[in-house]
Amino acid sequence: AGIVEAVGPDVRGIVPGDHVVYSFVAVCGQCPSCAEGHSNLCDNGAQVMSGFMLDGTSRIHVKGQDALIMAGLGTFATHSVVHEWSVVKVLPDLPLDKLVLLGCGATTGWGSSVYAAEVKPGDNVAVIGVGGLGSAAVQGARLAGAERIFAIDPVEFKRESAQKFGATHTAPSVEEALELVMAETWGRGCNKVICTMGVGNGDMMASIMAMTSKRGRVVVTNIHPWTEPSNNIPMIDLTLRQPFEPLREPPRRLAEQLHDRRHEDHAHDRGIEQDGDRHAEPEYLNGRVLDGDEREEHGDHDECGSGDHACGVCHSEHD
Repeated sequence: AGIVEAVGPDVRGIVPGDHVVYSFVAVCGQCPSCAEGHSNLCDNGAQVMSGFMLDGTSRIHVKGQDALIMAGLGTFATHSVVHEWSVVKVLPDLPLDKLVLLGCGATTGWGSSVYAAEVKPGDNVAVIGVGGLGSAAVQGARLAGAERIFAIDPVEFKRESAQKFGATHTAPSVEEALELVMAETWGRGCNKVICTMGVGNGDMMASIMAMTSKRGRVVVTNIHPWTEPSNNIPMIDLTLRQPFEPLREPPRRLAEQLHDRRHEDHAHDRGIEQDGDRHAEPEYLNGRVLDGDEREEHGDHDECGSGDHACGVCHSEHD
């Protein structure tokens, strides 16, 4: 997130002085995916993963050579050049160090519940992995009216935090959660199961399926290793439970929720509005704010799953 200092001659809707939140998925609003309401799958925006600008050039150079920047953003620098499709304008009186979470993790987790899972009032929801993504998914499920929210994570601190965000039940493992879910739902299972565990494990899918109710939905937000060729899903469950709704929607729905920026301006407005009413709490996803060299040291905290969801902030000289 940051404040715009200059814009190109063809930029529309963004002017110097605007406060903006970066989105790691650029959204053109014009391609078939965007027109169908799936801007998180923007056809044009997918090009930012090449490291170049959307026109195929680079605005960043190191020793005369083009430099590739992550998602076309380069957010660890004090200044960056980004495409207008990669920013969302926000109100200037809102704190950027809180809103920065809406550019990726908070929106992804929240959208996993609200858009991908389509949680409805009265639903039973399980969220597997309640770090940054999962905590936002728990909040999304709560705001959508879920009756029971099962937060599953081996780290006690994260389970305790999830209860503050709205989880009604917690468990340290999928196996223990399965028993709890069946006891609390009279054997029906969860209408929605959301996987936000960071790196997924295909061997867990059988237990996840067993936790899912008939006509329920499984949303896989976490990534899986490229080397994982398959997962363990009992095929009979696809027939009896129909968790992926194969007659109405393709199984692709499972992989869709890497980042939900469909109607992102609207999604940010909803999240910010709810935050203003103290309903959604993105700032509590931050354990602390890192500055300068601390960002490099923080990698160890992420690897051990400490739940310390830190936010790196770069300050310009004139700040």
